[in-house]
Amino acid sequence: MADQTAATTTSTSEVKEVELDGRGKLKLEVNWGVGIGGGLWSTGILLTEHLAKHAALYDRVFKGKRVLELGSGTGLVGLAAARFGPPLEVVITDLESHVDICKRNVASQDDMGAQGLCSVRVEAYDWSSEVPEELGEVPFDVILATDVAYYEHLYAPFVQALERTAGQHTLVLLGVTRTDTGPAFFDALDKAGFVYNLVDQASHKGFGLFTVQREQPDERPTM
Repeated sequence: MADQTAATTTSTSEVKEVELDGRGKLKLEVNWGVGIGGGLWSTGILLTEHLAKHAALYDRVFKGKRVLELGSGTGLVGLAAARFGPPLEVVITDLESHVDICKRNVASQDDMGAQGLCSVRVEAYDWSSEVPEELGEVPFDVILATDVAYYEHLYAPFVQALERTAGQHTLVLLGVTRTDTGPAFFDALDKAGFVYNLVDQASHKGFGLFTVQREQPDERPTM
C-alpha cells in the first residue's frame, strides 16, 4: 500500500487517504473522540494491504458475495473490500457509538458510484446481542474482522457473533496482534467448531492474518 496522507480537521479528527494499489484510494475520517475504534489499527491496515497485493484472488473471492465486517471502527476494511469483485453488498458494523463515523466515511468515497461498485451500508451490531434484522439474511458469504481480540473479555462475544453470522461455507478473514491476543481466543474458536489457518504471506512484525471457517462434519475424529 502506498503512503497515507492526513489533513487535520479538528482537535481529535483528521482525514487520511489510503491508497489501494490500482484500485483508487479511500478517504477516511480518523477520530479518537468516538472511542478506541476511531483510529486506523495495525491489522486493519495489514488486511487492506493484503487485499490490494492479491487483487486477482480477492476479485474471485468477493465477486457477487455478501460481505460483513465486524467491529469496523472507521470502515477501512469493508470499504476496501468493496473495491474487489465487486461483492453483492458490504455491511459494515460496529457499536452504535461508531456508526456515524462509518457512515461519514462511506459517504466520502467520491468515486464509488462512478465505478459501479457494490452497495455499502452501515449498521449497529453489539456482539453480545442477537443479530439485528437490519443486517439482513444470515449467514454471510465472507466476514471480515481485524483488531477485534485485544482484550480477553471480547473473546466470547466475538466468537458468539461469528456463530450467529457465519455459515458452513462462510470464509472469515481475521486479523489479530500476537501480543494482545492470547491462546484463550483460539481455544474459544476451537470450542465453537471453527478451524483457522495462518496466512503466511500476510503475517509479520507481530501481526497475524488468519482464514477461519466452520469445521466440516467429516473433519471431526470419530470415536
